[in-house]
Amino acid sequence: MTQIDFFVNNVPHWDGIDIYIRHCGAWVNDFECVQVREGEVPPAALRLPYCQAQELMDRLYAAGLRPTEQRDSAGALSATERHLQDMRRLVFDGE
Repeated sequence: MTQIDFFVNNVPHWDGIDIYIRHCGAWVNDFECVQVREGEVPPAALRLPYCQAQELMDRLYAAGLRPTEQRDSAGALSATERHLQDMRRLVFDGE
């Protein structure tokens, strides 16, 4: 398997993320854009084994990105945790 390393830099002053990719000791500089006829399967821009895709996801997470769906569920989880704490207080402190 060819080693691909990802580096992610949160750049708040332009509200974005810089992603750096190192492949076999060289840095990826640009992606080539190609025209594809209608009905043809386009080439993958980047194909990763699951372990490297996970590394990219972990680095994006460390830079502060969260999946959109989980952003909403994080608030719901927090509310549920607070509710459970309240219930424990009522049950155990009331004895």
